[in-house]
Amino acid sequence: MAHIFVGVIVPGSTAFEKIEETVKSQLEPFGDYWEVEPHKVYLSKEEISDIAEDNNISLKELEEWYRRPLAIDEQGIYYISTYNPQAKWENWWGIGGRWNGVVSKMSRHDSGQSTNIELEHCRLNENMIRIEQLGTIPDFFALLTPDLHWHEIGTEGVKLEYSEQEESEWQIKAQQILAEYRNDILVGVDCHS
Repeated sequence: MAHIFVGVIVPGSTAFEKIEETVKSQLEPFGDYWEVEPHKVYLSKEEISDIAEDNNISLKELEEWYRRPLAIDEQGIYYISTYNPQAKWENWWGIGGRWNGVVSKMSRHDSGQSTNIELEHCRLNENMIRIEQLGTIPDFFALLTPDLHWHEIGTEGVKLEYSEQEESEWQIKAQQILAEYRNDILVGVDCHS
């Protein structure tokens, strides 16, 4: 499990006292704590081959591995899940947190020497800025726009290192997103992932 730094963009017309509520409602669809309608989740060939050296394993053996019933249809092997397929973070998030003040340049971020999750590190006024005043773009893992689009570095979710190409492409994409929303407000959020 890891913590990720997410820039949540809220409409520029949002009143200060409504910003945290708006951040919460924007993050909610991406939380893993709520169940969705049952849906099929297909196993990839890579998942199956990671479990067994050859592809000659039985469905029963796969069920034992996954600890759930599996089924087969024309698209492949699947199980039924109620897990949120859009989930990007789990059970905890906070304004600022480990990245307290990074967005507003009022940083008390200490490069990992402390957890910065105490309430004093979760003040909204220290973790928001109008995008047009931003200057240097912080090293976000993801940006969440008001239309509920989650944009993140790379394509494989949270990992410890990204290639130079992934980082470069992400910086360009982040600049484009922030330019599009330059009249809005950016809030720095620490999400447990």
